[in-house]
Amino acid sequence: MTSQEVERVMQEYMKAGRSTFEIDRHWLGQAQPGIILTQDLCLACDANANCAKALILNPRTIQGIMDTVMDIGRAADAHDAANTLVLEMKDRLQRIRDLVSAKPRLKVISLEGVNPLVGGGHWIPEMKIWAGGYDPLFEPGCNARKLEWKDIVSANPEVLILCPCSRRGNLFLVDHAIYSRPGPRVVDGIAALAFILHGVEVDIRTPVHIMRLKQSVVEAVLTGSADAMGSWRDWFEDLRVGSL
Repeated sequence: MTSQEVERVMQEYMKAGRSTFEIDRHWLGQAQPGIILTQDLCLACDANANCAKALILNPRTIQGIMDTVMDIGRAADAHDAANTLVLEMKDRLQRIRDLVSAKPRLKVISLEGVNPLVGGGHWIPEMKIWAGGYDPLFEPGCNARKLEWKDIVSANPEVLILCPCSRRGNLFLVDHAIYSRPGPRVVDGIAALAFILHGVEVDIRTPVHIMRLKQSVVEAVLTGSADAMGSWRDWFEDLRVGSL
């Protein structure tokens, strides 16, 4: 489905009061999990599932993500393992902060969707701060919301992420999974942002593909010769980082 089709279907579901999720009750009954984790959803657990606990997680900040790790650890009787993981996350974050602390703080806008334009909220604005940047349109912990191009033009960002146009060539495509999932991987997302903004290389444990728009493409667009650039797949250079 195209992004326009996804948006149309989502709007239809919302207007009709329908959920966009379905629970496979048969599978759930067979699996009989001891703990069910869900992100801010109303979970109607089948009586036959005999699930002991259902945790509804809704972190909005980096600290909130760490708190949910501890919540899961307590629920799974793995408090020590969760605490070790959180301490490791904090240590990695501090190393990133130390590497970028003396560098200029860049103005960054990132988009979760381009049709319609949607800017990321929750912990994503805070990720930019940890990586040595800042978001001029979103505060840490805020909701995601739709934008218009005039909002982006007015904000005049120095770096655009997941955005199809940039006069300076600082345009990057990245896998949204390292930003959208509230868990330890968010530290990899911050490390990737630090690499994008300041070129610092830190410990990234998740394989990450970062695609940067070639400056030659920007120049071709500005001079009106973009038609001669060929396939859009040739417009980007691969800056793959992380363990493979």
